[in-house]
Amino acid sequence: MNMNRCSAFEILPDEILLNVYEYLHHIDIVYSFFNLNTRLNRIINEFCDNFNFNTATHKQFNYILSNIGSNIRSMVINGNWLSFLAKSDANLSLIFPNLQILTLEYFTGEQLCTYFENVQTPKLVKLNIKCLLEQRQDEILEQILSRNQQLKFIRFDQGSIFLPLRITNTTLFYENIQELIVNLIDLEMLADLFTFLPNLRRLHINIGQSPFVSTGNLANVSPLVHLKDFKLCSIGMSWAFEEITDILCKMPSLQKLTLLLSTTDHRLVNKKNLSVILPSSTIQINFFILYYFSESSSDLDASLDTWPLRQISSTRFTIGSDRYALAHTVPFNINSMILPSIIAENILPVWKYMG
Repeated sequence: MNMNRCSAFEILPDEILLNVYEYLHHIDIVYSFFNLNTRLNRIINEFCDNFNFNTATHKQFNYILSNIGSNIRSMVINGNWLSFLAKSDANLSLIFPNLQILTLEYFTGEQLCTYFENVQTPKLVKLNIKCLLEQRQDEILEQILSRNQQLKFIRFDQGSIFLPLRITNTTLFYENIQELIVNLIDLEMLADLFTFLPNLRRLHINIGQSPFVSTGNLANVSPLVHLKDFKLCSIGMSWAFEEITDILCKMPSLQKLTLLLSTTDHRLVNKKNLSVILPSSTIQINFFILYYFSESSSDLDASLDTWPLRQISSTRFTIGSDRYALAHTVPFNINSMILPSIIAENILPVWKYMG
């Protein structure tokens, strides 16, 4: 009886089988149908190209890996699944020899450091870290950078902690890294990023709240000649026009610029002033500027008037005795951002302008 049912399933066209698989979790597909015949194996290998083992039992896990581990290119590991980590850490390169994309979520700093001390992933190209929890030590970022010379893309999400950057080996340059998205504790670390990651094509950084902004240590740093896309998010600090100038002058090939800043400097919302400091290669600029002014807003008004009407939107509001203006480009091409709740409450009406 079971064999007849199996035979009936096996003769279904590929299109119908794929429709059936759409309603099933990848784990269940492989555990239930793999190795029934060569044709089903081929379809499964083509369909199940991205696995999340968070819901797998140990029985499913052991069976699946013995059959398809070499076919897995992308994988998600949850730090809460300690039993999985204990089984996989030492032999990850053997179990997943062709792994190219790895996502680690809900790891603590200690788990992350231990993990990279034990893991070898020779073909890993892209590393995503989501919701990184409390840190254990200062060398987390350096340890990640130094573990794999094939690694090109490193992304920390906005839900991860702010990291320090402590480069202890100043003779080693990470020329393989092309993209870095990271939350940094303070701006002082930017010079080290520019120095030790010279081939960055894309750099997105979210800066924590430091008591002051200083870009003086960038003066003797070589330019990032390959950088095309730069995003700076620093709502918790007040920026001056000269400090943004110090950063942009190190990006001669920049094509896309995104700024999410607080400032008291009206020049940062003046199109004519920005045009002077932007590299000639710049194609697209997005900004979200929180501007603080004490009394007269004439400088702000004059700066906003330098933009065509449909290219910028602004609103003004008061929080206690403080007066603010929010100015942003239209459309504002950014997927997400984190703002203090008191600011978000006041700017809610203008979100309709954001694309």
